[in-house]
Amino acid sequence: MTDTYDIDYDTYEITLEELDLLAYSETIAPGVIQNNVLSSAAAYDIVNEAANNGERVEIHGHDSASNLMVPFFSNEGHGRGISASYLLDEIWTDRNTSLSDVLREYSPIGELGEIDFYMIITYQR
Repeated sequence: MTDTYDIDYDTYEITLEELDLLAYSETIAPGVIQNNVLSSAAAYDIVNEAANNGERVEIHGHDSASNLMVPFFSNEGHGRGISASYLLDEIWTDRNTSLSDVLREYSPIGELGEIDFYMIITYQR
């Protein structure tokens, strides 16, 4: 299957104000939904729903300290994203820990500040 959408897998600079202009939820290709949220709790709800549906997700987080949008769990070149249930069961196991804390632990670019915006791509079954 050829991808008909373009997701940036590189870290790129963008302001929170620019991200706030994005729609909350948008279908970017058949079976591919992009959700944009500010809170860890809202991000959890999206990932949990995807897990309940057996779907894969990838997360892009905005680092407030550097204004960088950083991709996490993208698995570029393979099955896109990470199993949402694996993310919840094996990585984000402590629900008292924010998604920001989890992402900082798995940062592909080193130390990050607070994650203040989450872009969650869901690959529907």
